[in-house]
Amino acid sequence: MWQLKLISQVLPAFGVLAKDYCDRLEHEDQNAKLRRDAQACYSDLVSIGQAVAQSSGEWSYGLEEEEEDINRLLDALESRLPKRRWNPFDLSMPGPSRTKNDSSRPEHFPRLNALASAIDSEGMGGWGDCSELPSLPLAECRLYLGFFSSKVRLFHETEEQTPGKRDKFLNRVRRATILLLSVYYRSHSHTEAGSSPSLSTHSSRGAREAANKVYSLLERHWKCSCPKRTPQRDLKVIRSREVRVSLTRCCPIIPHTQSFEVLFPVCNSSPGWKQTNVEVKHSRTRRDSKSDREAVEKDICWRLRRSHDVQVDFLAENDRLWHLTPRPMDDTQDHLQSMETLNRLLEYGVTGSFTETYTPKEQLLLCYSLSNSLLCFYPGSWLQTAWSSSNVYFPQMMGNRSRWDLNFPYLSVELAKLDNMSTRQPHLQAHKHPVILALGIIFLEIVTGARFSRSEFPNQCDRWNRDQFEARKLLRSLEAHDRRGGGKKLTSGLTDAIRACLDLEPPPSLLTPKQLSEEGPIRQYILSYIVYPLERELVYGYNVLPEVTDPQVPPDNRRRLQIATGQKRTSPQPSSPTKHVSGSKINEGRPGPTDRRQHDLNAQFFDGFDEPDAGKCILYEKRKGQFEEVRKLFFDRVGENPQDTTPVKIAVLDTGIDLDHDDIFAVEERIKKKYNWADTGLPGDVTDHDGHGTFVANLLLQYAPNAELYVGKVAGGLKPPSQCLLAKALEHAVEEWEVDIVSISIGYPNAEEGKCEPGTCEKPEDCKILKNVIFVNSKRVLIFAAASNDGANQGLAYPASDYKVIGIHSTSGYGEKSKFSPAAETSPAIATLGEAVESTWPSHFFTDPDVPRVKHKSGTSFATPIAVGMAANLIRYARVHLGSETAQKMKDKDKMKSVLESIAQESRKSKKPDPDGYVNVHFSTHPHNFFGQGEDEVHRKLKELLSQ
Repeated sequence: MWQLKLISQVLPAFGVLAKDYCDRLEHEDQNAKLRRDAQACYSDLVSIGQAVAQSSGEWSYGLEEEEEDINRLLDALESRLPKRRWNPFDLSMPGPSRTKNDSSRPEHFPRLNALASAIDSEGMGGWGDCSELPSLPLAECRLYLGFFSSKVRLFHETEEQTPGKRDKFLNRVRRATILLLSVYYRSHSHTEAGSSPSLSTHSSRGAREAANKVYSLLERHWKCSCPKRTPQRDLKVIRSREVRVSLTRCCPIIPHTQSFEVLFPVCNSSPGWKQTNVEVKHSRTRRDSKSDREAVEKDICWRLRRSHDVQVDFLAENDRLWHLTPRPMDDTQDHLQSMETLNRLLEYGVTGSFTETYTPKEQLLLCYSLSNSLLCFYPGSWLQTAWSSSNVYFPQMMGNRSRWDLNFPYLSVELAKLDNMSTRQPHLQAHKHPVILALGIIFLEIVTGARFSRSEFPNQCDRWNRDQFEARKLLRSLEAHDRRGGGKKLTSGLTDAIRACLDLEPPPSLLTPKQLSEEGPIRQYILSYIVYPLERELVYGYNVLPEVTDPQVPPDNRRRLQIATGQKRTSPQPSSPTKHVSGSKINEGRPGPTDRRQHDLNAQFFDGFDEPDAGKCILYEKRKGQFEEVRKLFFDRVGENPQDTTPVKIAVLDTGIDLDHDDIFAVEERIKKKYNWADTGLPGDVTDHDGHGTFVANLLLQYAPNAELYVGKVAGGLKPPSQCLLAKALEHAVEEWEVDIVSISIGYPNAEEGKCEPGTCEKPEDCKILKNVIFVNSKRVLIFAAASNDGANQGLAYPASDYKVIGIHSTSGYGEKSKFSPAAETSPAIATLGEAVESTWPSHFFTDPDVPRVKHKSGTSFATPIAVGMAANLIRYARVHLGSETAQKMKDKDKMKSVLESIAQESRKSKKPDPDGYVNVHFSTHPHNFFGQGEDEVHRKLKELLSQ
């Protein structure tokens, strides 16, 4: 996105300018409001820098509607620069270098672009400096200030004197800050309903820009008139400008660092292919010395001819290409001398039938690699024209000359000077992105193991229209073949990806056809609807983590990727659904096949939603901090003579838990038992493939750090279990685990009165009625359940509506009823904070190792574990200070409710619920709070409440 690129180039300079202005005000006699405004502006610029660095220039949902706020920010920054006779350093700087696919708009903000050019020429600016703005070295800050004349200040003179005029500038900066933070710092989940994987957190972020730079520099400096021939058996003359770029070694392992592998033909007596690596250097990785490199001046061919036994590495820096110090070459390049196209491999008889030679897993990995490469190269210089199976090459497998290595495809490209011609497709052409259509056709060739017969119309528009028509017909034929049971050729993920290639039809609520003509939305479309379905197929179908399939990834970085994607440390159980495990083994050791029952279509996990409001997130942290103060003062201290230190046992019945998440792994000894009741995996495998359970479980671990946790996985995803299955899990938690509290964030429209339909349970006597199980066990255990998330549109869900259960509603950080929380059916309704709640999210949903594995979410699902944590602390406190007999009373639902109501009422200094019928339970050391008058008073109040 050109605006983000421009901001990244100039924002460090304006940030330094703002910091310098704030420092000057400290030594000048200025009014307090001006100083506050300057500090607020500097803080906003720092926040913008963080968000822009996070984006790496990638488009994201949420920008399309508020793009004008970004343009207003640029306009506000441009207004700081003099309008006449101004140029950084008083030099006539050239405009930014542009390629055919570069969508920068220098004509919109000429002064900002002049500043950006000056900064870029000095190797400064960019994503790295944006992220490190608060900690830039003093010498670098002085360099940034040198781009401005002494008359340039953060606020104009009239703005300094008139707050109203100053507010116009400040408001534009503030609105952009809020927008960028909400877009790029909201958490992303692949599985959450209505959400999509994010370009800004994908491993390819920033790679396309670097790839375009590499193409431009190689095209400029590879000037050769030597006769070039292909190696060994094929002696036809190579196209004069052909190179082959790796499609798998292009995504960065470390953020803001890209390296590309490019094969060049070598012009000498023994022609062959030379492997080169081109690293793209960013401003914050500047080298201290240039002694380790030589400038390349249109002499790549000469350097390749002379590099007989050494590796050739290039460095792309700003607008220069450098040849780095040669290093010894190993013998792994031999297999690159003999390569074959996919088109040839599809010919029966070359290596045998393609579908017989290569397994479905290998074919799927190839499809994934090809689709993922689009995010590194499209739209861009390397894919100016549509590709095909004829220019996708594979090297020979090392040690096996009869097979070709599908894990490492290369794209054959003829380097050509870029022009500024429009890339707009003809109006009569139905598919506006032929490169994507061609990818779908390649997928079909891989699946069928046969070449696709391309049309031969002289007009390109007619050719693409016919190819799309025939490809769609072939896809329908394959789907019909699978339905007839003729041997399955297509998996669901591959079908979705092929269809997305052939028909650009995203959900209209997310992307419109008009948006798909823009580079940001079309790249998001590729990620969400082509790459991601294939990635899910690999993870859940084959237990393959695509990020670590490259054996050349260094061990340290491979480890980072394993942690980032949730790969198991040491566990004998599978880390994803075991579709390949036989059904007879899956249920071994379980009470019965209760997992294969019907689901209530109206039942749901109260999954909540991501909370992008930064203000709500800050308020949550404040309220949690107040709870932590109470916990440290009252609940963590046991004194010299504790009466009973037995840990409180909590069971969570949800979608499982990510035991490999760093936060959970650190306290894994507190997770005492776990059991899988869902319809996938082994009995002890509670791997969370949704995220909801991990989020809830970690809240319990946070809010009740002295409790023991028992994890019951009752669903493999967001499809809730039947009431019978939940009843069995609940009964198991009470009778086998002997827990004190059960946390349930699942809801049904109402309680089922009868047993399961015939055949659902193995034996009729195995069936359980949830309502009866709750009634029988309510004296032995406290049961907390989430209310629902549909506000006034839906009443209290079951089991939260059961009179033996404590239903939990949600409030905001200010203690007010959340809009999504249902009305109180009985007053008072117990409620606590459920907005912008922060907790862990499974590691395997993240591809960027630097992105925190947390989310901020809102919903009664998340107010519930917080309330459970509060109750667990109260029970522990009673055991330690009042004895086990008194503490046992707190496991009575009515007693616990009265304690929670009392805490809520004292916080409000009122004995009545609020107008909504809610009482908001909040722990604080404020004098008006239940815990605000010392330990003796807390003892007295608890004894009084429990004796009633």
